[in-house]
Amino acid sequence: MIFDFNPWQLDVDIDLTKQLYKEADYSTNKTSNLEFIKSLSSEQQMFFNSLGVDLSKVEVDKTIYEIPEDEKMPTSKIYRMFVNFLIRGKILALPKYQKDIYCDEEVFGKTFPGSVKVLSDDEEYIKMVWYKKS
Repeated sequence: MIFDFNPWQLDVDIDLTKQLYKEADYSTNKTSNLEFIKSLSSEQQMFFNSLGVDLSKVEVDKTIYEIPEDEKMPTSKIYRMFVNFLIRGKILALPKYQKDIYCDEEVFGKTFPGSVKVLSDDEEYIKMVWYKKS
């Protein structure tokens, strides 16, 4: 299934992604995974589901930073959560500035695939839609 994540375009193999999560569990703390899932709206959960990603098996790295009190601020905490997930499929298009990253021989071998469209620097990467309030 084709997904446009402007400026990237991916052909996600949903069945292979589901198979990946049936065969492997990347989670390191199930409590963090549950907390992450509960923090998502139903639309966000459906998005991951549409990619074939099993949120109970993704890597969730949660850290709490304690900020000590000083003259200006009371003691506080900063909560940070990184979520790493894998999908299977093909890259169809990417921005030029990332081509060098994906030209790594360990990723694609010795040649960059001709099937990947490389967007030029002058292409619009982010399309903004402005809404006027009536």
